[in-house]
Amino acid sequence: MAQKYYVDDIERSYGCEMTSIVPQSLTGRSGIDCLRMIDSLLVKQIPSISEAIFGIAAEAKFDIFNDRKERLFQAFETSSFCQRLFCTSRRQFILRIVDNSNQEIILVKREFKCCSGCCWCANATCCSQEVTVESPPGTLIGTVSQE
Repeated sequence: MAQKYYVDDIERSYGCEMTSIVPQSLTGRSGIDCLRMIDSLLVKQIPSISEAIFGIAAEAKFDIFNDRKERLFQAFETSSFCQRLFCTSRRQFILRIVDNSNQEIILVKREFKCCSGCCWCANATCCSQEVTVESPPGTLIGTVSQE
């Protein structure tokens, strides 16, 4: 069963305010069903003040818009501070994508692999990066692997 995220919890955790700006024609649709009618998506990262001031990567947050610039989803990264600091782009993370009713609809996970990114072993299955995609969370719909 998909986990629900409540606006108050997200606003408190991420210091942001969420407002539903999905057009009335899409509000009756649940989860990713509205993607069936969309030709393209625009993903914008929400800037982090602490990242700008201290230069240390914060957990990423994204707004996801349709081609008419109407926000459909938000995405929130969960990762460890130490991995963001020392492993940067190779870090382990979970990316939770929620719709405007704060229902978690997609879960993207990447496990940490200590040797990923090394040019001499990146082609080895044990070292290549891989993400899994679940929708609804708990139901695997695919993987993306580095070749």
